[in-house]
Amino acid sequence: MSCLLPDVYGVKYRHARKEHKCCECNGLISKGEWYFYHHGVWDSQGRSFKVCSDCEQLRQEINKYHEHWEDYSPFGELSEDVFGMQDIFFGCWYINTKIKRGADIPAWMLEQLSEWGG
Repeated sequence: MSCLLPDVYGVKYRHARKEHKCCECNGLISKGEWYFYHHGVWDSQGRSFKVCSDCEQLRQEINKYHEHWEDYSPFGELSEDVFGMQDIFFGCWYINTKIKRGADIPAWMLEQLSEWGG
């Protein structure tokens, strides 16, 4: 997995004025909740990503295990990074976040956790 460094980047901690969908867990960011709004320019394309506080915290914890920024979890690919690490703690954290936020859980994620003993 590779993470491209943006030409321009910013992050804001926003208060939701309406419901949003987290780009990581696909769960609900409720009206009135605080979330992270990442925005920037990658390969001459402006992009933005809304991330719930649960996924943001998980991303920060997982990125501590990567030696170089190029290996950080790209936006929208947190699940691949979580399950690629084959760590039951992070897998359960991610699944519990999806449950908390009302997102669908693919069968393969539950099967993977079961294989790890979860």
